Amino acid sequence: MMIFIPGAGLVDLQSIIPGVGLPKQGPFDAAHGIVTVVFVAGALFAQARAPQLKIAGLQQLALTAVAIVLSALVGLDAVTLVEACVLAVVVAVLLPLHPARRQFLARGRTSLSTATLALAGAIPLVVYALTMAARTRAHELPYPGASEDGPNDWLNFTAVALSIGLVAGLAALRTQGWRIPAWSAAAAALLLAVSWLFYPGRGGSEPFPAAALLALWSVGLLAVSEWDSRNRGADSP
Repeated sequence: MMIFIPGAGLVDLQSIIPGVGLPKQGPFDAAHGIVTVVFVAGALFAQARAPQLKIAGLQQLALTAVAIVLSALVGLDAVTLVEACVLAVVVAVLLPLHPARRQFLARGRTSLSTATLALAGAIPLVVYALTMAARTRAHELPYPGASEDGPNDWLNFTAVALSIGLVAGLAALRTQGWRIPAWSAAAAALLLAVSWLFYPGRGGSEPFPAAALLALWSVGLLAVSEWDSRNRGADSP
């Protein structure tokens, strides 16, 4: 449902490519698509194989809900809060059914290298997220012709930035199935960087140096995680 439902999933994610989505809403829809496809649907699909060994996917889902709650609070937006509550209900329903539910609050052996990298990326991402939320509170229109009563598109960027930071931190905690959040955070960061490159100068897009640094960070996060995985004999996603 998260992938194919209209107004979310692949419909929004395809908007990363200019000319595919709505021309004015493209980067904003792309940010929403990253959250729904990578952090929500991706987490659930990744657990389909050997779920008894992977609670990290459900933890990722819960942290995504937290990121959306924080977005709603800093952006003072009730609609976004409803979206977060729906996701929280999904987590509440799935947790009792999960074969590794007793490990939901457990953590593994923290990786200092991944934690350092996650923190280095989280700081600018939080600053970016707060900037997008400030535009929401200031009722700044995201693009020409946008309705003042329409959805707060700036918060799509807030949610994806906070989700990347939180999920990267989850990967550093090395819970069961930790490569799921590692790959998710790296993929989401890379897609966000690509959207900035494809929509230069548009609302929510950062300059080329910031996009390049974010892309390098995503590659670095994935490389460090895979290095840890091979050297520690960790589980695969």
